[in-house]
Amino acid sequence: MGGQRPYTPFENDRLEWKGSVQGDYVSGRESKFRVPKDKLGVVLLIGSADSKNCCAVNYERTLFRNEKVVKFAKKHAVSYRLDRGGYSGSQFYKKFSLSKKKPALLVLDHHGDLLYKLQLCENPKTVAKEFKSAQLLTRKREAAAGKNAKKVRAIKKLVKEKKYPQALTSMSRLKLRALTLPLRKRLKAQQRVVFSVAKKKLRVARKLVKKKQYDRAISLYQGVAKQFGRLKSVKKKARAGLERARKRKAKSLNGEKVSTRASETPVPAGAY
Repeated sequence: MGGQRPYTPFENDRLEWKGSVQGDYVSGRESKFRVPKDKLGVVLLIGSADSKNCCAVNYERTLFRNEKVVKFAKKHAVSYRLDRGGYSGSQFYKKFSLSKKKPALLVLDHHGDLLYKLQLCENPKTVAKEFKSAQLLTRKREAAAGKNAKKVRAIKKLVKEKKYPQALTSMSRLKLRALTLPLRKRLKAQQRVVFSVAKKKLRVARKLVKKKQYDRAISLYQGVAKQFGRLKSVKKKARAGLERARKRKAKSLNGEKVSTRASETPVPAGAY
């Protein structure tokens, strides 16, 4: 970079940056980022102490001086430039899994959903391509929002009616990345409901084994394995519990001493 003056954070003036050197974001107030439905939100996080940080230099002097990147941002995005030094105690870094030690470049949709994240140096050609990909993805999500909303409502109805196999089958056909953030949250809420029911049934089955009510426990484990077969962790626990219940029943019938200690561990929550 010989011949150039030393880099000064916040020097880039190619875009109409919102926010300020001090930043206007405070913890718990993500609504500060206002992005119209037909645009993206570009958020540049740098700090006043980043004068020698290669990524900060890359972002302000290379990426946002590139003609294609600047042209796209002006036409299709609302651009924020915020002082990352002001967010060290907020949930911002945690929400987007950012390293507090580095500047960052984020692209969000109007829901605040993360579409693209960068915390390394990158060339303008790649970033311009990622910006367009983010735009295409958010357009596809919005275009399919109505249709997917109906599917999520149908899943909620199935869960309410306790038709768990059908609900899980419908869930498996929906790709999270294809959903808008609000729909994704609704779908995950239904997934949590199903997991909660499955875990409750497994707890009841373990108690039945402990009470030596083996036939009821076996029947319940078989039912769980059948109803929640698409939940791999649940299916695994149900099969393991079923095997133990059968063994203890056999020992009991043979007059052998049977331990009543519950050895199964709770089912961890997570994606199916």
